[in-house]
Amino acid sequence: MTDPNLAHRWAYTFLRQLQSLGVQRVFVAPGSRSTVLALQAFTIFGENLTTHFDERGLGFLALGAAKACQRPSCVITTSGTAVANLLPAIIEARYSHVPLIILSADRPPEMQQRGCNQTIDQREIFGSHALAYHEICPPEETVSLSELQTWAISAWRDATRPGNEGAVQVNWMFREPFFTNESADASPPLDTPPPLTIPTATPPTSPDLETLKGIISTTTRGICVVGALETPDQAAAARSFVAKLDWITFADSLSQLRQDNQLKGMMTYGDMSLLASLPEDLQPDTILHIGGRLVSKRIATLLAPSSKAKIVSVSSSIDYFNPNDGIQTQIVATPRALEKIAISTPQDPRFQESLIERTSKVRAAMENFFAQHEDDLSEPALLRALSLHVPSTHTLMLGNSMPIRDFEMFAAARGDAPRTIANRGASGIDGIIATACGAALGRETPLTLVIGDLSTLHDINSLSLARSVRTPFPIIIINNDGGGIFSLLPVSKTEHFEPLFGTPHGLRFDDITRGFGLRYTAPSSMEEFLRTYQSAANHCGASVIEVSTNRLSNADLHRAISKEIATSLSSLR
Repeated sequence: MTDPNLAHRWAYTFLRQLQSLGVQRVFVAPGSRSTVLALQAFTIFGENLTTHFDERGLGFLALGAAKACQRPSCVITTSGTAVANLLPAIIEARYSHVPLIILSADRPPEMQQRGCNQTIDQREIFGSHALAYHEICPPEETVSLSELQTWAISAWRDATRPGNEGAVQVNWMFREPFFTNESADASPPLDTPPPLTIPTATPPTSPDLETLKGIISTTTRGICVVGALETPDQAAAARSFVAKLDWITFADSLSQLRQDNQLKGMMTYGDMSLLASLPEDLQPDTILHIGGRLVSKRIATLLAPSSKAKIVSVSSSIDYFNPNDGIQTQIVATPRALEKIAISTPQDPRFQESLIERTSKVRAAMENFFAQHEDDLSEPALLRALSLHVPSTHTLMLGNSMPIRDFEMFAAARGDAPRTIANRGASGIDGIIATACGAALGRETPLTLVIGDLSTLHDINSLSLARSVRTPFPIIIINNDGGGIFSLLPVSKTEHFEPLFGTPHGLRFDDITRGFGLRYTAPSSMEEFLRTYQSAANHCGASVIEVSTNRLSNADLHRAISKEIATSLSSLR
């Protein structure tokens, strides 16, 4: 038996230290074994504590909040399978470099491996997907409270190490009873020390920046590829560098530069401009990749092995990045460090003009196509319309599968584009609604979510979280009755395509949305959609807009757009 007052002092000291380090929000799933942690988290964080009954959704909720505000989230769960349900969110956090601190309550050693209820082996349950594992044994008087502060600092450092952010697990073992009386344990325990202060960590910097400077100085036909950038500060620094570099630039949807209409040399429709391969006279001598992963496979092919181009990758992450085995030099540096590199070598104007003409052809073909179908509420037209009409005050979250790919292909340029986010670390379709809710709560600013029907069904109970969002929160569900992306792949021609890949469900989301107490509309034309969206974008709270499309027609439309663009490119020499 452990003195419950001591357990509360331990939990309070640990959580108060995390708060002083920068944790602003705590996310709790109800459970008995985590009673002490939950009560003291409420004592410290108050209104910044959010509860949810589903641990899988809770993990993504915390992920979204950390992604939005660029500070670690803390997650508290009880023991057993409750902990295991956090794994998908932890995987996404690992590969998208989002810091999470998981506090998992556990049974004490004497209850392990004896068939006790709700007792599983929780030690390092997340394997290599968690960056670190810490274990806190049942509280004892012989352990000073300052050690709890040190453990909290260790967990914080492991989760926030620059270039290697992610989730850490702190496994707490508790013995009953969890409190002595109901009135005493929800207030701060007595005799707890003030939090410790620690110096701020600095990002790792590669000594190879001089090498990069030398490569840039000899480049006359350069292409810059900007991948995902995690923070607005990184995006601003990358933009400053790209503007100074003055190379032809392909920007990913998550780079925050994809819609920039002021950068000279920006290939606004970079993905579609590569429908036809680059001819010999448009081969670059250097390709510089900045940031993280890419949505577009066509743009990613630029980083494939080339007989002529030097291919260099610069990222603040320490992860090895070379998906196509073409990158010859990988440099660890922040976009801010790149700004210090002097640029003096002029680019070949004929090379640049030819590529800019290429994207101009694509722009003209695309604008002509959509003008001819201006009231069609198709999936490509929907993402294109949103690229123009989502307010700059919103965050735009794009669901995986088709929404983010359609945005990558069809988004138009504009001068005040909103911040764009997505779960592209592992690119799963799980937890999308919960992540969006967390992002909306984390910054307390408006957010627009675009999501597919299967992703919605996968995370349907997270609509309960949407009720707690008080800022404008349009949720646009594209319902094509199954897995739309598979209709664009060769597998769509196979005999058993529908049951194995198409997975039609025949469901609509009107009744279930209203059952969660949310506003619901189902526009049938582009004009009606834009009117409905504008209303939702100004309404405080969540609004669901369901757009019904046809998978086969959508696949045909994509092929028709690609054909028109390929025809426009064929007119170039």
